[in-house]
Amino acid sequence: MTIYEKNYKSLDELGIVGNLKNYTYFKMNARGLMDLSVDKLSEDDQKIIFSMAHFGELNGDLMADPDMELLLTKETNEVQALSYRNDYAGYYREVYDNYNDPTSVNEELQRESNRFLSQWLGNLKAGGYFVNKIEE
Repeated sequence: MTIYEKNYKSLDELGIVGNLKNYTYFKMNARGLMDLSVDKLSEDDQKIIFSMAHFGELNGDLMADPDMELLLTKETNEVQALSYRNDYAGYYREVYDNYNDPTSVNEELQRESNRFLSQWLGNLKAGGYFVNKIEE
């Protein structure tokens, strides 16, 4: 099983895949932990592009820690990282210059981002996150 398939499986176990198919935005909660915001950015017959983020506040400004844009490929049941952002660290990186062109990939960042995503998803499952608020 590839890391992309594992990421999909973890997202499905968290209930994120099913909710992405039906809703544009939803929040997940876990007792004592930061809310997780999930936002569908676009969808077509082959894919869903969405973001997942924890938001904190610093001097009245919302700060993402982290915020990842992800690509869910419907036919293969795979999820891969497209970008990673951490506002507290002033960090933003994109895996692809153009995700429609697989040759435009930064392979090191791709591996690093998908390993982080896999670890993050494991932490979300361990933390007991569940869908709390849905908006269509």
